[in-house]
Order: sequence, then C-alpha cells, then structure tokens
Amino acid sequence: RSSDSNQSSFLIITTCQSSLKMADMFPPDHHFFTHILLDEGAQMREPEGVAPLCMAGNHTKIVIAGDQHQVGPAMLVLGDEAQENGLAVSLLERLQKRYEMMGEVAKPYCATLVTNYRCHEKIVELAEKLFYKTPLLCGVNSNSTHPDAPFPLCFICSSVDDRMKYVRNAKNY
Repeated sequence: RSSDSNQSSFLIITTCQSSLKMADMFPPDHHFFTHILLDEGAQMREPEGVAPLCMAGNHTKIVIAGDQHQVGPAMLVLGDEAQENGLAVSLLERLQKRYEMMGEVAKPYCATLVTNYRCHEKIVELAEKLFYKTPLLCGVNSNSTHPDAPFPLCFICSSVDDRMKYVRNAKNY
C-alpha cells in the first residue's frame, strides 16, 4: 500500500509477450507504472525485451537484471539475416556495452553482483575461470553437497551413437 492512504499499489507480473496484450488494455498515455523489472534480461531477444518498456513513462524506473555470461539469445535467433542485424544480442548486453563506452558517467546505473548463492564453490571457481573477468564469491556452504556425490562436478563425454546403442541394448533386456 502507498504511503498516501487514497492510493493503492499494485504488482503486476507478466511475460514479455503478454505485456504487449496488457499495453493494449491501457490508454496510450497512461504511464502509471513506477517500476519495470526485466528478469533474465541477458537471455531474451531484444524485441522481446523492448515490449514491456512500451508501458514506461518519463519517470518509470527500469531494471534489467541478468548475466550476459550465461546462455544468451544467440541460441534462439535463427537465420543469418536476423543475426547480421544484431538480433543475437540481448538488450542487456547492448546496453552494457554502451554504458562501458560512456565511461564514468554511466557507472551509477550499472551494478555487478559477485556472490553466487546457488552453486558449490568448485562450480563457482570453474565459472570464474571460464567466463568472468572479475572474481566471483561463493555464498554456499561447501558442506551442503549431496552425501552420495564426492565431487560437485562431473563431465561425461558422450555421443548420440553411444546413446542409441544404450537405448537399443536396454530394449533387449
């Protein structure tokens, strides 16, 4: 509830695609959204990310959260023409690069979170070495691993041929 007892506050959660339908329900000049948060902004294609922003006004605070080191929209953009025209880059990644070019003036508008609360420390160490320029911290207690798993990482190389052999052999039993 708002501090003004005559006003109510609402939280609306929607997908990017549904936000276009929602925008049609409001008059063109409504702009009553105080905040718009785009989660997983590094994974969505740019046209999808722009859709909810159509409901922003001049004073709307916009937050685009995501990790451009994770799987991005390049995996979802098919076709050479789409890729050549920049659709394999997320809005978050494009803005991040733009802010980096702007230098110090843009720093207050960007934040980098460095503590990972989801993964075992060995997984965080691997991700740090492979993908990140800055150090990552592990916020998980290493003793919280599964008791039957002696290692947090296990790489298994396989091929489709091996999988098919397994499936065929399994049917024989």
